Amino acid sequence: MTPRQTIHLLVGLPGLLLTLAPSLLYFYGVIEHSTTKTLMLVGMILWFVAASVAALLQEGVRHAASDEG
Repeated sequence: MTPRQTIHLLVGLPGLLLTLAPSLLYFYGVIEHSTTKTLMLVGMILWFVAASVAALLQEGVRHAASDEG
């Protein structure tokens, strides 16, 4: 795993947690509905950006390997 992939993983996992955790916190009455929506939006953006960049990096690695072989 390259350092770039590690950075995207470190950004993506909190994004995924911000997508999942607020719904549970709202269910148990810990946070308000508007806070839930805001946290989930931020988490969704982080997750999709990190996952997309990681997929592009992985595709670039595959493409470079196929050019060498």
